[in-house]
Amino acid sequence: MTCSCIAIGGIPASGKSTLINTIYKDLDVNTNFKSGLIRGHYLKEYNLLIVGIYNTFKKFKGTDLLSMSAQADFKKLIDLNKYNIVFEGDRLFTNDILEYVNKKYKLNAIILKTTNENIEKRHKQRKDKQTEKFLKSRNTKINNILKNPNLKIQTFNNDNFEDMSKLVSMLVAIIKKFK
Repeated sequence: MTCSCIAIGGIPASGKSTLINTIYKDLDVNTNFKSGLIRGHYLKEYNLLIVGIYNTFKKFKGTDLLSMSAQADFKKLIDLNKYNIVFEGDRLFTNDILEYVNKKYKLNAIILKTTNENIEKRHKQRKDKQTEKFLKSRNTKINNILKNPNLKIQTFNNDNFEDMSKLVSMLVAIIKKFK
C-alpha cells in the first residue's frame, strides 16, 4: 500500500498552522498519537496522522510545539509507510524531508503565499519576536525548496478568509479520498 502525504510550507505567518488547525476541527479529530519525538492526532476513518499539536489554546500550534530534533523520528514514521500523513511547518518542511517522503509516499507538497502586508499584520497580531535575519532565512529556505527539481510543489495564495476556505475545502476533499 502506498500512502499519501500532504506537506504544507510557507514563510512564518503565511497561515500554515491556521490552515491545519481548521482542517483538524473540520474532521473532528479526537485521538492523539506519539511516535518518538513526533506528536499529533490520528483519525482512524482516514488512517490519517496529523503531525503537530492542534488541540491547545497556545498562541503557536502544530509542529512549532515539536522538538527541534523531531526529523529523525519523522523519517522512522515515514519508513513505516503505514499511515496517510498531513504536516506543516519549518521543522519538517525541508528539502531533505520532502525528498525522503517523496520516495515513499504520494506527496502533495504545498507552499502558502500571502502579501507582505498580511505577513506584517499577522506578526503584529501574534506579537512575534522573530528577527529579520530569521525571517530572511525562512524566505531563502522556501525559495530553495521551490527550486528543487526533484519535487513538484504547488503554491497557493492565502490572503484572506476566502482563500483559506478554498484551501480547507480542497485539502479536506483530498483527505476524504484516503478512505
